[in-house]
This record gives sequence, C-alpha cells and structure tokens, in this order.
Amino acid sequence: MVAKDEELIAKEREYRDLYTQTKNAIIGKLTGLTKQEGLSSGSLLVKYRWYFEREKNIYNTLNMFKVDGGFFHGLFWCPLSKYENVAQSIVRLKEQKKIEWVGITQVTDHQLNPPTYFRCNDFLRPFQEIVFTYGIPSYKEANPTLFTIITFPFLFGIMFGDFGHGLVLLSLSIYICYKKDELIRTKSLLADAVDFRYLLLLMGFFSSFCGFLYNDFAAVPLSFVPSCFDKTDNKGISNPYNHYFSGQNSDPIRSRLCL
Repeated sequence: MVAKDEELIAKEREYRDLYTQTKNAIIGKLTGLTKQEGLSSGSLLVKYRWYFEREKNIYNTLNMFKVDGGFFHGLFWCPLSKYENVAQSIVRLKEQKKIEWVGITQVTDHQLNPPTYFRCNDFLRPFQEIVFTYGIPSYKEANPTLFTIITFPFLFGIMFGDFGHGLVLLSLSIYICYKKDELIRTKSLLADAVDFRYLLLLMGFFSSFCGFLYNDFAAVPLSFVPSCFDKTDNKGISNPYNHYFSGQNSDPIRSRLCL
C-alpha cells in the first residue's frame, strides 16, 4: 500500500512538472511573439498580421483583373488631371521591375457610370465627410459641401448659442490649428481633432456670435445693449400688460427704433 502511494505521488509530481514546463513554454512563445524586436515598429505578431493583410489585399486586387495571354487586364478610373502622373509612374515601374509589357490606354466605348470625385483639402475634408453621411452626389452633380461650410456651423451656433461656451470651443480650435504639428508629433489626446480643426473653428465662431446675439454667457443673461422696448405708457403705468388685460383703457405700448 505504501509503495502504491509513493508511486502515485511520483506520477503526480511528474505530471505537475510536465504541466509547468508546458505552461512556461507556451507563455515564452507568446511573449516572444508580442515582444518588440530592436528598433522595429512592432512585434513579430504585428509583422505577421501586416504580412497576411498585405497578401490578402494583393489577391483581392488580382481578383479584379482578367487574365489574357499571361497578362492581367483591368479597368480603373483616373482623373484627367492625374493621368500624366499615373502614366509616368507606370513607366518607372516598368523600368525598375523589368516588366516586358505594361501600359494604360483610354477606353471610351463603355457603358459604365463614372464615380464621383471631389478634390478636397484640409479645410473641405470634414465638411465633405458630413455630406457623404447623407449621400454621395452623382458624377458631374453640384457639390453641396460648399454650402455646408456655412450652413452646418451656423445651425450649430443657433442651437449652441452661448457666448461663454462658444469662446471655449473657439479658443480650443484656435489652439489645435496653431499646434497641429506638435499635437501629431507628441500623439496628444487632441491629435484626433486635428482633421476637424477648421470645422470646430467655425462652430466655435458661430456659437460665440449667436450667444452674443442672445446675450447669454454660460447660461448667465447679459445686457450688452439696452432694450429697444419701452415698458411704460404715457400715463406712467409700469406694467402695461397688466393694465391692458385688466380691462382698463391704456395707450398702446410705445416702441422706438434703435440703431
């Protein structure tokens, strides 16, 4: 009986050692995959992921082509302003890779609908994204983004009309516009707002403007300009509304035009 107990204890110790070694080997393997190597931009696991994504994108692109005589043929849209750049890039690719034949030709006899293409800069891009959330204009249609540049921030200002809060938003957007390169370089929390800096700038401006018209500063009413409404009538009644609804005769409320 004692011999069997010792045998069970020995087997248990052996299995525990095997389990510990296996566990440590798995942890070591996973740690090696996630550990950053030298000055590289990522770990081995990240490199594997980039590799598979690249191969997937390559084969997805090749699936869009047709094979004819050992060559891949495909159609693509190119703006006329970029045609020369694309042609020169293909020529350089042909010379560098020693490809026997590669080139582009314009196809005119087709029944395909051209895609919509709008040239955007840093100022127009956030407004263009807002328009695309509602729909994409067809080819050669007017771009409503040009109207959205004013209408969207102005309607926001009407809704968020507060001189104090608008100044905060305006000051923050001015800071982002001025420090955009530094925010991106330091990976600040405000770096994500760099692409929308001009949108925030106009929203802050119109919010401050409407808040000034509303005489509202952080929900505190202000009176920058005296009222044009005269609250007394010719008889010196302090509240003409009460006098009017009480049934007594009173002169109409006087008002004057102010400039």
